[in-house]
Amino acid sequence: MDIGFGGGFPIVPLAFVLPNIQFIGIESKKKKCLAVEQIIKHFSLTNIQLLHGRFEEFLFDREVTITSKAVTTIENLLKGLNYSVTTHVFFYKGPNLFALEEKGLNNIHNEWEIMTNNSIKVPNTEGRTLVGFKNKIVPRGTAKKLAKISGFL
Repeated sequence: MDIGFGGGFPIVPLAFVLPNIQFIGIESKKKKCLAVEQIIKHFSLTNIQLLHGRFEEFLFDREVTITSKAVTTIENLLKGLNYSVTTHVFFYKGPNLFALEEKGLNNIHNEWEIMTNNSIKVPNTEGRTLVGFKNKIVPRGTAKKLAKISGFL
């Protein structure tokens, strides 16, 4: 699952090299959805489904791995997710991620745990950070009326 796939990175290259894996992308900008649909058609990729909408409108009712680059802060994305199962979320951010998002990370530590935190060297840049989270608690109760991700797989 790629939230805010924008121009198609990383969802398109991942789908290209991993043809046996199903990918879903969520993007709030219709224009970007239409452009990436053309890329998918050009490469005849059948393992990607794109959804136009905001991630808050969906219920993750199946175990998923979510990627996100620059959609919003870590705190806002994790608090905005609706899930009923174990969920893994990976963020690809700049090298000063923890300094910029320290307060927000403190606000989510009871609900989410950091699984991985890796610095990535990128030539001619300050580098990037890949940090992964896993929810500690799966909510109980009735879910809001949301589009269920399992309905798209």
